[in-house]
Amino acid sequence: MYHYTNNASKKGKTQQTHYQLALQNLTCFTSENEDGGVYYPPELFIEIKDNKLFIKYLHGRYGWWGYTFRLNKQQNDFNLIGYDYSNNFGPIQKRITSINFLTQKMQLLTNKDIHADLAEEEQSFYEEWFSVPKKPIYRLSAIKDFEEFDLPIVYSNMDKSKYNDLW
Repeated sequence: MYHYTNNASKKGKTQQTHYQLALQNLTCFTSENEDGGVYYPPELFIEIKDNKLFIKYLHGRYGWWGYTFRLNKQQNDFNLIGYDYSNNFGPIQKRITSINFLTQKMQLLTNKDIHADLAEEEQSFYEEWFSVPKKPIYRLSAIKDFEEFDLPIVYSNMDKSKYNDLW
């Protein structure tokens, strides 16, 4: 991963812009030849926007999940600041999870009627908020493989019997 630097001279006459290597982690992404089981493999989507690195996996009608990182220039690494997950049944979103590690809050949206006809009505959700325990910062350099990366500490404050589809 690279970050952009803009170095202007003291006189202001010349300006240099370049990208500098911030981090190299060649093992964190699974091969594009991954087996998707009964469905096709998730599609990897990477975007840099508003000084954040978004790594998202799109899994068609089953939903998507993604990680949000922010550059830590002092350590030349990216810190995990957010995680989002959408559990879908075709076009219907059954549950949406959004975790903000900076505020230590998790928003959980659960569809009020997963059997609703989307052509007839819009989806509506029950909203719940949970505290996320403060733990050591997850760094992109430490993630060996996103396929095996798990955030179990996030769900430690929740009733596992009520939210078993999150595991």
